[in-house]
Amino acid sequence: MDDNELFNYYWINNLLISKIQFNEERMKNINNNKRPVVLFDTNFFLLPEQFKIDIFEQSKELLNTQEPIFIIFDKTINELEKLTKTNSKHSLAAKIGMLLLKKQEKSTNNDKLIIVNTNNETNYVDKLIIYHKNYLNIENYENFYIATQDKSLKLKLKEENTKLIVLAQKKILKFA
Repeated sequence: MDDNELFNYYWINNLLISKIQFNEERMKNINNNKRPVVLFDTNFFLLPEQFKIDIFEQSKELLNTQEPIFIIFDKTINELEKLTKTNSKHSLAAKIGMLLLKKQEKSTNNDKLIIVNTNNETNYVDKLIIYHKNYLNIENYENFYIATQDKSLKLKLKEENTKLIVLAQKKILKFA
């Protein structure tokens, strides 16, 4: 599969976003440059509004680099978009999370923010995280982290010795 088959594009609120297919070869290429990689769970995009933090900037500080690679799934964007259209307590948080995502995408080149096209694998981001973590054998990658606040997902990932980034003391990101 060449790069032309891996990339396609779609629009989020008038912003053109590139999407890729995730595979082992691409992951190896990403990891060859030894930059830290952070895969975000949807709930991390609710933190900026709830706790007044910038998840991208704090991730850079935690990882001690200005050059991390951030990864999210297309289903994360779908979940955030659905939340923005509800009257739930998370609606505003989802809108702010989307704004922060757009800000990050505009301020970076495509190799720093990757949106993974998951096709129709599942609608549940947690299941996608587990699937891709296992499919890509991320334990083999020294600088790969999953950022989540989901208690059950954190427990499962910790059991599998996955490196995690979590919110601590309602104000800072830390390794778990």
